[in-house]
Amino acid sequence: MDYVTAGVALYGALLSTYMAWTKWRDTKARIRVTIQLSIATVPPMFAGFAIRIGGENHGFTDVHFDSFSASIQVKGIDKTFVIPKPAGDLPRTLKHGESLTVLADLNALNDEIRKLKGTGTFRVRGVLRDQINRLHKSKWNTMDVK
Repeated sequence: MDYVTAGVALYGALLSTYMAWTKWRDTKARIRVTIQLSIATVPPMFAGFAIRIGGENHGFTDVHFDSFSASIQVKGIDKTFVIPKPAGDLPRTLKHGESLTVLADLNALNDEIRKLKGTGTFRVRGVLRDQINRLHKSKWNTMDVK
């Protein structure tokens, strides 16, 4: 086989692979989820300490979140705490570069954890579930329940 033909074939294979990879990367949902403790002033829902779940769309695909999309996972507890009436931006479609914020009552979450596991230090993370049931999770953070 000719070296020129082999070089052209190799170039074509590499270019095809690169184009397929960039198309996959550009159409993949890339949602960055964060969870933080905050102080909320959102009457009439609640005012006081809250858990803030944020989501940012770093991909080029629009991603839709419904009203029951936000939840909180606690390591060591098999249940997921769905936020039934979040104060925030849900339902919402995130376009590239947009973000959303959801607030949940910290006292209500503490009460539920206390019922199931008692007091102590727990690892929690925020979860956003999009319209086609993909989970976007934050990193684990530490939370004290007293």
